This record gives sequence, C-alpha cells and structure tokens, in this order.
Amino acid sequence: MATSQPTVPPRLLEKLLSGIALAYGLTITTGFWISIAPHQSMWPFPGLYFIEVVFLPALLAFSVFRGSPQRARIASLSAGCVSVFSILGAMSVGLAYIPLVLLALVMAAVGRLVTRETLAQCAAFFVGSAALQALGMLFLVSVA
Repeated sequence: MATSQPTVPPRLLEKLLSGIALAYGLTITTGFWISIAPHQSMWPFPGLYFIEVVFLPALLAFSVFRGSPQRARIASLSAGCVSVFSILGAMSVGLAYIPLVLLALVMAAVGRLVTRETLAQCAAFFVGSAALQALGMLFLVSVA
C-alpha cells in the first residue's frame, strides 16, 4: 500500500503568485483566442497549445492550494513547457507568455525553499520538460 506524502502548507506569496499566473494565463489566452479565431482555424493548432498554457498554471495553482510537496517540481515543469512555447512562438504570440514563465520560475524558487527540493531536482524537471515540449511541438508541426 502506498503512503501519501504529508502536505506542506503554502505561503501567502505562493498563493498570490499562483493566482496571478492562472489569471494571466487565462486572460491572455482568451484574448488571443478571441482575436485569432475569426481569421483562422484554431484547431488543432494553435488551439492545443493555448489549452496547454492555460492548463499548466491551473495545475500549478491546484498544487499550491492543495499544499502538494511536489509543487516546486510542477512549477519547474510548467516553466520549462511554457518557455519553449514562448521561444518557438516568438514570431506570433509566444513573447506574451514570458511573464508566465517568470512567474513559474519564481514559484519554483519559493516552492523549493518551502518543500526542501534541491536545485538539481528542479533544474532537471525544467530541462526535461523543455526538451520534451520542444520535441513534441516540432514533431506535431512536422506532421500537421
């Protein structure tokens, strides 16, 4: 039988940053969706990417408010994925998501201090998620 890890109570700063990240991601993505949808098809691309950049901050906020001991890793994973989206989409909407990357990195740093994660663990999640995101995006674009 698996045992669950104890929750680590979130700090007010973590709650505030996760709320800001979620609100920013949802607002900017909704604005882009509304402005782009009348001019081009949104499915499958860029719709899938837009869903992802809303889902990741939502997952991060959920992990913070739940007090997950894994929230520094989730923040690192979110920062890695969204940073690749920002870089590869820099010629269109990607640069607008840089504040979301920065918020996730700050949350990873704060979460790392609270949950006692090592820098190497968080860096591994950031680099690993960024690499998988880049490979996935390039593969999907090549077959679409």
